[in-house]
Amino acid sequence: MCFTSAVHAQKIGTITVKKEKSTESSYESADHPMKQEYMRGLFYSAKMKDERVHNPKFQFLKRSSRYYFYFLNDKEVCFFRSRKKPRHHFNHIHSIPMKLLDEIGEYEIYDGELYIEMKSVHSNQIFRYTGQANSKQIWLGSRSAYQKKMQLDVYLTKCTDQN
Repeated sequence: MCFTSAVHAQKIGTITVKKEKSTESSYESADHPMKQEYMRGLFYSAKMKDERVHNPKFQFLKRSSRYYFYFLNDKEVCFFRSRKKPRHHFNHIHSIPMKLLDEIGEYEIYDGELYIEMKSVHSNQIFRYTGQANSKQIWLGSRSAYQKKMQLDVYLTKCTDQN
């Protein structure tokens, strides 16, 4: 799977994931076992209009924030929204306050296909994300919660010390 520039794709509003032509099958078999992959670090999106605000007094305001996914280890991931720059969170990644987190859960990646199952910190709702991933970028295609599926089309880029 190849990804094109996430920043360019978000500016023009199109999906630009290119699939390389191959004869490999995308299911597990004796000849082609599924290869599990692992993610590490902080991934962030471009600025997005956020419909939901934590404080009920300011619920009418629509703020632009970024989506952040922090992959803790080989299974765990947490999700939060923030208006701060990726550089700030990258430098303070080990001190993210619990009140900032929106969802916590587990993830699996097999041959570039990403599946995340997360539980909301603020309610009992469970969300499932699907998409594609490599070591530097993630594309989230959908988010579903109990019989409700929402198309996302969100690109996330890995945060490094150069961001």
